[in-house]
Amino acid sequence: DVASTPMIDAAGYVKSERYRGEYAFSGGAEDRPLTVQLGGSEPGALAAAATLVAPDCDAVELNMGCPQRCAKKTLSGAFLMEDPARAVRCVKAMRAALDDFNKGRDRRVACVVKIRCFEDMTRTLDLAKALEEAGAEMLTIHGRTRHAGGGRRTAAQLANWD
Repeated sequence: DVASTPMIDAAGYVKSERYRGEYAFSGGAEDRPLTVQLGGSEPGALAAAATLVAPDCDAVELNMGCPQRCAKKTLSGAFLMEDPARAVRCVKAMRAALDDFNKGRDRRVACVVKIRCFEDMTRTLDLAKALEEAGAEMLTIHGRTRHAGGGRRTAAQLANWD
């Protein structure tokens, strides 16, 4: 079993002590292993947020799967997939921050990424390879496109299992 947080806005988490207080990670051993999902499109904010959450989790995930309007406004979530170069910079920044955090520790915090698929599978695979090369240690691929949406709309499009 793996516990996961809701998507946390990386920039907001870095800037606001009050916002950080909303995510106290107080579940203890029952919430472990714990993956913290970060949303954002600014490498610096993602790296800083990864460093802040690293002491309390086992993996930090860049959420590139969210199709909601809040993600569209910041070009994060599934909208970050439209800018692979920026996505790669984000993963590299998070990975570097986590590598620094992990130095000399017995326990490693992993850098992972969740994406959706494109209609074009080659494009999906190219993005996945680029993210892996950038430092993602694990990829989760949501088998629906960004356009399939989320929530109740998800059932309208079957997942692509290919």
